[in-house]
Amino acid sequence: MKKNELYQKAKESEWKTYKRIQAYVLGFGLLSFLINWRIGLVGCLWFIWNDIMFELGNREHEPQEYVEGYLPRGLKKMFLSWPLFIIGACLMLWLMFKTQFLS
Repeated sequence: MKKNELYQKAKESEWKTYKRIQAYVLGFGLLSFLINWRIGLVGCLWFIWNDIMFELGNREHEPQEYVEGYLPRGLKKMFLSWPLFIIGACLMLWLMFKTQFLS
């Protein structure tokens, strides 16, 4: 197999994994609206956050890397951004529940 074919297979595999993760996150976001709308808001923000980080990770390549067949980096960037999102989400939920912000 050529490097370009390997790159295309890796890209398709990463895209399928990303879609599956986003389906679970969207389901969690919609179901959490039944618990509390504030938690549902955080779930929907997590969906948007993942989308942005995945796209940023995919765009980190140089044009010559596409030809040489480097693996996509979207999922890696998305997973590495989760700790930052968790800290921000906890802070946002604390502000909303304890200070009655957006009541």
